[in-house]
Amino acid sequence: MNKQTVIERLNIKAFYASELPSIKWNGSGMGQGLCPFHEDKRPSLSVNHSNGSFKCFSCDSKGDIFSFYQKKHNADFRTAFNELARIAGLKPEPQKKIVKVYDYTDESGKLLFQTVRYEPKDFKQRRPDAKGGWIYNLQGIQLVPYHLPEIIKIDRVIIVEGEKDADNLKALGLTPTCNPMGAGKWKPEYNQHFKGKKVAVIPDNDEPGKNHALQVAKNLKGIAESIKVIELPGLPGKGDVTDWIQSGGTKGKLLEMIEAAPEWIPKEPKILLDFLLKWNDILSLDVTTEYLLEKLIPKNSITLLFGRGGIGKTSLCMQIARAIAGGLPFGTLQTIRTPVYYVDFENPLSVLKERAEKIGQSENLYVWHISNEIQPPKLDGQEWELYKQLPAGLLICDTLRASHLSDENDSRPMSLIMGRLKALREIGFTILLLHHTPKGNENTFKGSTALLDLCDHVLGLEEVKDLENAPVEFDRQNLYKFGVRIKTRYEPHSIYLNFNPDIKGFDIAKDPDLEKMESIRELLSQPLKQKDLKETVKRELDLPEKETRRLLKKGTGIYWNAEKGDKNSTIYIPINSVCQFVSTIYTRQSEKQNFNEPDTPTNRAILNTDKTVDAVEFGSLSEGGGQTEKQDRCGYCMLTPAQRSLCEVVKPCPKA
Repeated sequence: MNKQTVIERLNIKAFYASELPSIKWNGSGMGQGLCPFHEDKRPSLSVNHSNGSFKCFSCDSKGDIFSFYQKKHNADFRTAFNELARIAGLKPEPQKKIVKVYDYTDESGKLLFQTVRYEPKDFKQRRPDAKGGWIYNLQGIQLVPYHLPEIIKIDRVIIVEGEKDADNLKALGLTPTCNPMGAGKWKPEYNQHFKGKKVAVIPDNDEPGKNHALQVAKNLKGIAESIKVIELPGLPGKGDVTDWIQSGGTKGKLLEMIEAAPEWIPKEPKILLDFLLKWNDILSLDVTTEYLLEKLIPKNSITLLFGRGGIGKTSLCMQIARAIAGGLPFGTLQTIRTPVYYVDFENPLSVLKERAEKIGQSENLYVWHISNEIQPPKLDGQEWELYKQLPAGLLICDTLRASHLSDENDSRPMSLIMGRLKALREIGFTILLLHHTPKGNENTFKGSTALLDLCDHVLGLEEVKDLENAPVEFDRQNLYKFGVRIKTRYEPHSIYLNFNPDIKGFDIAKDPDLEKMESIRELLSQPLKQKDLKETVKRELDLPEKETRRLLKKGTGIYWNAEKGDKNSTIYIPINSVCQFVSTIYTRQSEKQNFNEPDTPTNRAILNTDKTVDAVEFGSLSEGGGQTEKQDRCGYCMLTPAQRSLCEVVKPCPKA
């Protein structure tokens, strides 16, 4: 713990408010108050909110926040440091006590330096000075292996990771050594002392220990007569040779293992090409796309959700967050249960409480709020890696703009932020960023194109409008569309919602185009050319041509098929099994499971028609959806042989 750690954790405004009741803060983060170090009648003391430094423009007292405490309370630095750490909620570090000293000497036994072990566990190196004291660094000192006088006299040497292990092996009558400062600190200048010797390296049972043994073996290859790496049996994780001795290991057992062990042979170094993934290997990878929220939020993705300010992004995301945290269905869309972290940079706690009361309880949903003792770190700040300390889950940032201090239109800091989010994605997080639209344009989002380039998936929340750009009403509330916009690396999908002011959240709504498409299907009793069908729709349903074209495209493959006729015309052919087929695609979703969840907005059935299914073959519908007759129908227009004689659209029939 150091001064910077205390400053970062300390609520500087609250501290100075308790010390200087007269202090007032301006919008730029500077405080002004009466100076306690002289008789001050006009506020002359200035305080910097960001780091706590102070300066009096009258008596010229100045310094950091620790100096302020020392001067005001007549305290020494250690007292000031410990008291400010206590106020910040930090525990002062206990006084360290020397428990063991390990001497490193030259070949003649002259002391060169020492490794000092402390409790609580810590290590430092020191060297003697000319006055009988110690200098706590090794500048200008020749570094040597531990027990050097002994190892230069013998042909067989054991190398371990630390001095304690070396001393315990020495107590068994063996000749061990190690290098100063532990794992990963072997230096080439140690190699000369092992020329022509038979070396056994015993690693600690952890990754650093194994890497250290490999480093030592590589250094001594071609210098030592032989090298063996001995992995001790039965060691616990992070265990060492001392643990092995304490569990019954003996000198005889160790020598037997060394004798029986094969010599260490270095592995052939890999070239860059060895690390690349072959194209054909991708085909055999056991990886699939999973969705935390079925069809809408891909797992291990960076998803950006945008919409105009006040449209309800926060309310919707809180409903989704609760569903995912509990593994509850969102309508009929399934979720994968995972921890959810709602990082809120904007909303007051009173707003959060009100919305939580509407949404319901959740044991697996965590809120990291700006009022927390440890505030959520900015994504462009030095503390951003705090997010890595959380178990992997869904990380929701509300909002992206408030999560950093950079210019959102500058591609460089935005690329840095997106790179950090990718690092979180690679360790298992799913990222959901709430973002705003620019003024006057609800079809895109604010900021640098780096956001679009580097995210995986973009969702939009928008009001559904008619051809006159007026909001479409459904069940007396405006209708909203929630789904993929602008970009995705996954399958596009959308659902429809109503905002319910009673719960300040969303209800699931039916696709408003369903009734219109069903009405068009009723008019399509036989194959019709596009021109004739448009005229019929205009006459019977009074729909504008632009709206009709959109509905014809959307209903293709669901209510009708579109084929090319003579003279490059388009012919719409009714799907006679449409009733059964539509039931499979739309209504069967509500029959997937009977959940025992309460009838909350996020547990009501979703009726979605945004995606067509023209890739589904008739007679091969999903399980439980029934089978359509195919054998006795024309494969071109789906008419039976008896009906075929009535078809005047395409003759001769190419499939008859």
